[in-house]
Amino acid sequence: MKRSWFLVIAWLLGTTLAAQNSKAPREIPLPTSKNLNSPSPGKLGPTNSFPVTIALTPDGRYAALLNFGFGTQQTQARQSIGVLDLATNQLTDFPEDRLGEEAKQSYFLGLAFGSDGKSLYASIGSITDPTGAKPKDTGNGIAVYSFEQGKISPKTFLKIAPQTLAAGRKTAFGLRKVATGSAIP
Repeated sequence: MKRSWFLVIAWLLGTTLAAQNSKAPREIPLPTSKNLNSPSPGKLGPTNSFPVTIALTPDGRYAALLNFGFGTQQTQARQSIGVLDLATNQLTDFPEDRLGEEAKQSYFLGLAFGSDGKSLYASIGSITDPTGAKPKDTGNGIAVYSFEQGKISPKTFLKIAPQTLAAGRKTAFGLRKVATGSAIP
């Protein structure tokens, strides 16, 4: 049994090293039923803190990265959306003023372009102020940005109200920031 693992690891190491030394593009089948492309497309580059999802424009020219983490020093600890121009490999970061260090909301996991590529939609969630009742709080909803030639700018915010729970259902204790019988979306 130990020998078979050794052989698998040796095979993977050998094919990876061969792929790194190869100049011609090729696919290397892995035992996981996936393929390793060599040379790998793209190049390493900096992003903001913790990109969690990527969305492509309908024309495939740009990729938007939703940076969900705590931000960076350059963005003054604000979360952001990075836009990668796939033709030039240039990454531009767009920090969100509503999502700074003291914000009561955060980007969530959703990110999508509109079918015409002129709008970008990002989900925002809040547990501490889910309705956005306090100043500078958005609550839960969808941030809508205009998108033009790799640049984004805030357009509007679509609030999502707390959802009614089915009869007999309850929310977890820490999520009870809304009226009884409803839940944070």
